[in-house]
Amino acid sequence: FHNGPLHPHSIEERFSAARTSGVKDSIKDWMSRGMSASSINELAERPHLFYQRRLIRIKEEETVEESMSALMMGNLVHKGLEELYKPSVGKPIPELDVEQWTERALEIGLSFLVTQGYSKSALDQGRNLVTTEVCRKMLHQFLSYDALRSKAGHIILKGIETELDFDMQHPTLHIPLKFRGYVDRVEMDHGTLTIWDYKTGSIKKDDLSISSYSQLWSGSKPKAMQVLLYAWLLYKTRLFNAPFPWRSGMFKLQSGAPEELLRGALLNKSNYITEVVLLEFESELMSFLEHQLLTEEPFLEPTKLEYFR
Repeated sequence: FHNGPLHPHSIEERFSAARTSGVKDSIKDWMSRGMSASSINELAERPHLFYQRRLIRIKEEETVEESMSALMMGNLVHKGLEELYKPSVGKPIPELDVEQWTERALEIGLSFLVTQGYSKSALDQGRNLVTTEVCRKMLHQFLSYDALRSKAGHIILKGIETELDFDMQHPTLHIPLKFRGYVDRVEMDHGTLTIWDYKTGSIKKDDLSISSYSQLWSGSKPKAMQVLLYAWLLYKTRLFNAPFPWRSGMFKLQSGAPEELLRGALLNKSNYITEVVLLEFESELMSFLEHQLLTEEPFLEPTKLEYFR
């Protein structure tokens, strides 16, 4: 019951859920079940959606639409590139026929979509046909870029779609934590370990520029949080024996110059991640998780202004 009219964007108009003892038990369950970059970012950026999706598990209606969503476009491109490059793990980037590899990647990606419930005939018609051409352009653009890199001969593919799975105890809460995820691509570039995530969507100029850790936990730098988390998980799992410093970033597949690396004041205005940075990140991450169980703050939907910051 509200006494009087609701003001736009007021707390009464926004979703709010109390952080009860039962809710905190559900948070502990999420922490032990497996935390991904997307779920941690959701908690930081959209706490009300985190509550609905990860804690009380409201199942969103899943429908297979006749038009490809951005997610399906991402799946097509990711799957195509994954299958193309897997045979080359442990070797230099292979010399490649751009035209042939583009068509192979597209065919692999479309076949994958069909296994996910898409109608093959629907993928060849109307808006979906236009979307397929966009995917073809992105693949061709990236493979053309990689063909140039392959000629340099100094880049070794260390991993494709590398699974990350790490368990630990929280240092102060003494509860089990599990982290999981997949890294699209890991390279050794001139002896420097470089971690890449493919992005078919847009990347803004400052998305991977970070000046302080607080930006990660306020939800304002989700892409930076993702690539830093992947670097930390590779460090903790010791999957690759490589000296520091490392680099981590994203391939912006909409661009002919796709490399976007983590940078900013946090990295001393460089692109290099040191062991000290990863240890600091771990401490900050543990504090963020601890706060979720010690605070009494409700899960509150951000204002419209916060949505579009």
